[in-house]
Amino acid sequence: MSPSGLLTLVTGASGVIVRARGGDAFSDEVRKTRLVEGARWDEGARGTNAIGTAIVEAQPIAVVGRAHFEAVNHGLFCYAAPVLDPFGEVVAVLDVTGPLSLEAAHAEAEGLGMRGLVISLARQLNKLLGRRGKVWGDRWHGRELGSPSEVRSALVYVFRNIARHGARTLCGGVVDAFSSAPRFTGWSRPVMSPPVDEGPWPAAHPRTWMLEKGSRLLGLVA
Repeated sequence: MSPSGLLTLVTGASGVIVRARGGDAFSDEVRKTRLVEGARWDEGARGTNAIGTAIVEAQPIAVVGRAHFEAVNHGLFCYAAPVLDPFGEVVAVLDVTGPLSLEAAHAEAEGLGMRGLVISLARQLNKLLGRRGKVWGDRWHGRELGSPSEVRSALVYVFRNIARHGARTLCGGVVDAFSSAPRFTGWSRPVMSPPVDEGPWPAAHPRTWMLEKGSRLLGLVA
């Protein structure tokens, strides 16, 4: 990884980094985000991130930019793949991480190359462990949402992401500040979000009937 300056990581099953190599292209960010040996990167400690989510899902994961729960990680792209034992349990995670500036400059070549490398390494380790099965069978976990209720459920899942990571409040109406929930106009009552230090927010309006109108046929989101 040293020629491209990316960071390669190996963690244990609990998400603790046991090996870290490279990262010359963004050494300041590596220290700032604690991508160092001994740091914990499970979802309970860091929220949504490639390592922690790969452990939970037990399959390869890509987390890019604002998809990370912590704002400090919004400048990174991360590809992680779990290593599984013969019983399908996660025993380690392989991760390749870099700055978004590099991802943007070489999106197709670097992105496909890094994902392919992580998958290849995980596949070889899984073979040594005697495990067989698909690797990244559905690469982006993507499928078309076919009904207003499915679209509504997807919106609620994303907007309430904060609750998945242990957020507790004495009053209702708190949403994930790192999603577009604070700007969503389909709430049945006013919502609050934790303050975050962010730059200009890109405007992306619904482009399908299902998202713009279909999801509201069941009423506003509580």
